[in-house]
Amino acid sequence: MKLYKSNNISADESFRYIVIESFPGITVKKWQYLKNIIRSDFFNTLFIHVDDKWSVKKAKSGYNKTCILNCKDEFIDFLRISGVQHLIITTEENLKCKKKGNFSNTLQALTKNAENTWIDSSLSFSSCNNYDGNRFNFLAHELNDFSIPYKMLDKGMVKKAASELGYLYQIRGSVVYGNNLGQKLGYPTANVSPEDNRKKIPARGVYTALVNINDKWYKSMVNIGMRPTFKSSGVTIESHIFDFSDTIYGSKISIHFINKLRDEISFPNIKLLQEQIVKDEKKALIALENIENEFNLKNGFCFI
Repeated sequence: MKLYKSNNISADESFRYIVIESFPGITVKKWQYLKNIIRSDFFNTLFIHVDDKWSVKKAKSGYNKTCILNCKDEFIDFLRISGVQHLIITTEENLKCKKKGNFSNTLQALTKNAENTWIDSSLSFSSCNNYDGNRFNFLAHELNDFSIPYKMLDKGMVKKAASELGYLYQIRGSVVYGNNLGQKLGYPTANVSPEDNRKKIPARGVYTALVNINDKWYKSMVNIGMRPTFKSSGVTIESHIFDFSDTIYGSKISIHFINKLRDEISFPNIKLLQEQIVKDEKKALIALENIENEFNLKNGFCFI
């Protein structure tokens, strides 16, 4: 896949289809819908990602505008798996720019001249002449109901969120140093800092998950929370990776959430917390038995 890092591209590329993506969380169902529209010409597609549209619209969902389901790298990997050949990441302001000769002029011409044009009302373009857009089909599309996975993740319903997305919801990030509380409890964890601070974090609690490290998959029990037993501040994402003992500080990993085991609990003492962790581990190992056979593990995604 060829990635254009600016809004400058030659019209001589002569793409058959130009698609603008303007929904904040890409799903398998929605992507299949677009592929069905594009049909056999799919592999000549130029895909434009409007970065402004990753954010959830307050007017429609009531959610924080800076919250997203897919960080940039996840989005690019999804498109690469799907067969997109060319990708531009730009902003809505770039598309609306009237400066002569930039890519927005091409889009404006396509909007005016192309056959089978489908224009999303959330994107506006000025008219532009002197360009033959009849070689192209143009889609500027925004799909509805994008707030459903957000609501599910707010409740910790990661399994249902996966059924909407078509893949296990994931958080990618770097392993950072913590305060070694997990080590002291007998359950060392990888503390993950998300690569994009806009990324939606599931509700606080304990989850089963698969973790990808250097293209290898591992079973995991993940805690999201504020560690109330220790009166800590700030939400942390801690992954206890089963049958794994390597030192991975600074490494990039991804956590793919399968199901929620329980809510976050404040225990009166550490002993009760340790007893609960043992119970959590037993439940997690039972739930994770042969779990890798239930998913299509492909290029950093767990498709269901």
